[in-house]
This record gives sequence, structure tokens and C-alpha cells, in this order.
Amino acid sequence: MTLNEVEAGLPELPFLLHVDQVRALLDLNEKEFMSIAFRRGIDYGDPPSRLLCLMNIAPTDQDPMWRVDYKELRRWCRRNQIPTYQW
Repeated sequence: MTLNEVEAGLPELPFLLHVDQVRALLDLNEKEFMSIAFRRGIDYGDPPSRLLCLMNIAPTDQDPMWRVDYKELRRWCRRNQIPTYQW
């Protein structure tokens, strides 16, 4: 049995990108990026589909560490007709 034939059975974990990485990919400054971002836990309600949803991975007693799920970035790019490639 080869390594490719073995199933690990582990849950799929989200691949998180730092907001600076996403800003660099989209070539946006901080002000432009925040205009397209929805920060879960800070902004109220359900995120509009036109906004990129950010998640805070920091403990509650620390400063926020915002990240973007890879699948969320792909969804947002498709919605805004930005071509993506499989990374």
C-alpha cells in the first residue's frame, strides 16, 4: 500500500490567509481593503455577499488577528468576476 492509497480520515481544516497576503494579491491599500471587508464579531448582521468575510483567530483578551478563509476568498473573487486559479 502506497502513501497515496492511505486515507488519513482527518477533518478538512480551513486554509487561512493573512489579510496582508490578501491585500497584496488584490493590490489594495488598507483603506480600500477595509471597504470590501466584513469582520465577523465586529460588524453586525449577516455578511452581504459583496463583502469579503474576515475571521478573528485571536483569543478574546488579545488584539484581533484577522484571517481570510481560502474558500471565502475564492467565493468573493468569483462573485466579483476576478479570475482565480487552483493554488
